[in-house]
Amino acid sequence: MVVYLEDAIFDNIVITSIILFLSLFSLRLKIKYLKVFFASVLGCAVSLLLTFLTLPLVAVIIIKSLIGLILCSIVIPKFTFKLLSLFFVVFLSFTFLMGGFCFFIIYLFGGEVYSVTDMTYNLPISLGVIFIFLGLYVYLLTLAIRVFYKKQKLSSFYYDVFISTQEKKIKIKAYLDSGNLLQDALTGLPILIVNFNTFNKIFNGKVSVFNFLKNTLNHTIKGRYIEVSTISNNGKMFVIEPIKVEIKQDKGEKKEIKVLIGVSGHACKYGQFEALLSPLAL
Repeated sequence: MVVYLEDAIFDNIVITSIILFLSLFSLRLKIKYLKVFFASVLGCAVSLLLTFLTLPLVAVIIIKSLIGLILCSIVIPKFTFKLLSLFFVVFLSFTFLMGGFCFFIIYLFGGEVYSVTDMTYNLPISLGVIFIFLGLYVYLLTLAIRVFYKKQKLSSFYYDVFISTQEKKIKIKAYLDSGNLLQDALTGLPILIVNFNTFNKIFNGKVSVFNFLKNTLNHTIKGRYIEVSTISNNGKMFVIEPIKVEIKQDKGEKKEIKVLIGVSGHACKYGQFEALLSPLAL
């Protein structure tokens, strides 16, 4: 059996880099690629050195475990015993998971593993190349799970809101914003903040952008301006009193809430919602 040095170096660096990257990514830690590369080169150097030494299997396992801890301490953004322990467990988990899959690939294509500790094998394709595709698959899978989990988590803050005015009745998607604690000083009612497009939809597209920008909506629409204070500035918000506002609850039932509707040029600019619902309204 002939083992080419350049193949061993390539495989070792690539495999260690991918496992370190996936461990950092899965824990949402800041990834510094230079540190990952340096740790991978260091790990490769130690692995190559161990191939020239005749040591008991237990000693090899202990040395590689210590080297793994050192590599983990190099790449983590902040060294604490708790973070290092957690990262090392994740690092080992990815190592066993991807290592087992590589064994499966080797045997699937009729290859043979000569040494587990030295990771010497017989296969036409480089193990490093297999790890690149496997690492990409795990990365995309982890990313998809993260996006799905985020959407599931945020979905509990979305509400279907039904607004009835003298003009019409519309359905909008509102986001429960814990930071929206605005209340009308006159009535004490919380404010359901909508963007201009949603506000214009309530009045069938008859709201003038000019009046909105000049704070003269009260000249054409029945409503009033209230003083509002935010972190960034103080200003005015135009509010109207709807006939009825209802929200759809988990079981599909509608619940009427008492709110005023305020229009803001900055609210709900992004995201899949058209209004900011105050927790004071629930």
